[in-house]
Amino acid sequence: MKSSNNYLPIALSYVGAFVGAGFISGQELSQFVLKFGLSGWLVWLMVTITISVAGGFFLSWLSRKKYQSFDQLVIDNFSKSGVWFVNLVINGYLLGGLIIMVSGSSTLLHQVSNLPMWLSVVVIGSLITLVVFGEAERVLKVNTILVPILMVITLIVSFLIIKDNLLKFNLFQTISIKNPSPLLISPIISYLLYIGYNAIGAMVALLNIASETDSKNGFKGGLIGGLIISVLGTMILLAMWLTYPSWSNFDLPFTEIVKNNNNLMYLAFVPSILIAMFTVAVAYALGMTKFLVKKLGTKIKPTCLVMMIIVSPTAILGFSKLLGIIYPFFGIMATLIVIYLLLLFGVNKLKKI
Repeated sequence: MKSSNNYLPIALSYVGAFVGAGFISGQELSQFVLKFGLSGWLVWLMVTITISVAGGFFLSWLSRKKYQSFDQLVIDNFSKSGVWFVNLVINGYLLGGLIIMVSGSSTLLHQVSNLPMWLSVVVIGSLITLVVFGEAERVLKVNTILVPILMVITLIVSFLIIKDNLLKFNLFQTISIKNPSPLLISPIISYLLYIGYNAIGAMVALLNIASETDSKNGFKGGLIGGLIISVLGTMILLAMWLTYPSWSNFDLPFTEIVKNNNNLMYLAFVPSILIAMFTVAVAYALGMTKFLVKKLGTKIKPTCLVMMIIVSPTAILGFSKLLGIIYPFFGIMATLIVIYLLLLFGVNKLKKI
């Protein structure tokens, strides 16, 4: 991979780590953005600036540091007394996310292919394992193939919905959603938690691929990746804004819009959801595997294989709903960690100036 253009795979891997099932189905965007109506668009503007600019600077910093696992990052930037807690939160977040993504993607594969659930889990788990075996280089290659497919499908589907509903635009509408989170009581809190919920997973993924690039291309990759995420999110938000309230009683609003709009469109959109879950699962699996390899002194392939063998039965049992109770806790803790890292990064920059 030539250093002159390797920011594109980096950017696509950033998108792959950030855009999960919650994002692509509209669930996250309805909870964190649309529920606040017009103020929600200000939340989204702040999110887009943060994930683009901060993502670029963060990836540039990681590409200079060349951390081999997030454990090294934690040891370098946190006190000895805090290392165990931060590692616990990050691993809990990654484990919860991995099980949810394996369970979700396996369920989707089971529904569209009629494969038995256990076989769907084996297929998804095996594919994740094979990608992780190739470490960061293979993750970059897989994301270079899968993420553009996700982008094209999502942009086409959202554009068609926007085009068909453009005359329904109402700037000042009040939006009510199903099961709004009690944690999201204001736009500012929503912004902070949204960044925290997503940043830890993206950080672990970016850390693992940063060793494949230099500082300049790292910044370009983070900036472009953030801009791609911003465009995808804006298109989904517009499609949902224009079609409200048709989706307000559903857990997966954008998916429901697509399904009601056109069956053929929905069938085309299914791979986009599957890819979103798969790429996030790969990012989380690689992060956890590298952490375990460093702690246990084992090799990456057997470590990943054993980990996936342990995780897969949990996905078969459908523990994703159960983890939905635990997952928000790790999200809140992750938000605090991200805020600390951003403050630390800002202080270091000021010292240099």
